[in-house]
Amino acid sequence: MKKFLVLLLALSGNDPTAIFASCRRYVGHLHDAAQIKATALELLAALSAFAVAGKPLNDTLLTYVAAHRAAPGQTHGEAMARLGSDK
Repeated sequence: MKKFLVLLLALSGNDPTAIFASCRRYVGHLHDAAQIKATALELLAALSAFAVAGKPLNDTLLTYVAAHRAAPGQTHGEAMARLGSDK
């Protein structure tokens, strides 16, 4: 988890605590609004793999959600693979 936060700190300039807190809040939203089960660590992994410097982290999270929604029932790994193929 620390390596994800360090990378995101470099990309976004945000405080690591704020980044993780955002992921924790987003997990609740995903479950309630989109019926997507994800953990804060999975969101950190997606952010660290696909975040782009200068682009809001929320944009990357929205792309992750779209990848999950594109194939209901897919796992985190499948969503990550889909994001990787779209990159």
